[in-house]
Amino acid sequence: MQLTPEQEARIGATFPPDAAELLTVGAQYLVIGLQYDVNSIIWGTGAWIQLQLPAERLLFAPLCLFDIVDGRPARLWHTRLWEDGSITLWPPPFYRDYFHDDIKGGVAAAVADLRRAVELLQLEAEAPHPDRALDAG
Repeated sequence: MQLTPEQEARIGATFPPDAAELLTVGAQYLVIGLQYDVNSIIWGTGAWIQLQLPAERLLFAPLCLFDIVDGRPARLWHTRLWEDGSITLWPPPFYRDYFHDDIKGGVAAAVADLRRAVELLQLEAEAPHPDRALDAG
């Protein structure tokens, strides 16, 4: 899964080929976190999602590569507006200093927090949709 030249131009960022190779076309992924960046040196301007990969790894991927199959926001997410105008919707532990570095480093407490967040998000995603009768189609 790779950004088209038009998508890269629109968001002003790239998605590394080695990261793109970790995704499977047609697969469904649980979104762990969501962020929208404005004129970021790293992320450009656009929406990025965090996905869990095997072995407790996180991947940031541009949302425009995916179709949304369940538009409900997670109740676990907390929202933070950053000084640069970016906004994040992440589980609370993700806001701890160096949390993402700790995940990469395999720090036990961070990995446990990630596992718990994924577990809670999966339970919520599998729960019946009380408003399903209101869906169009």
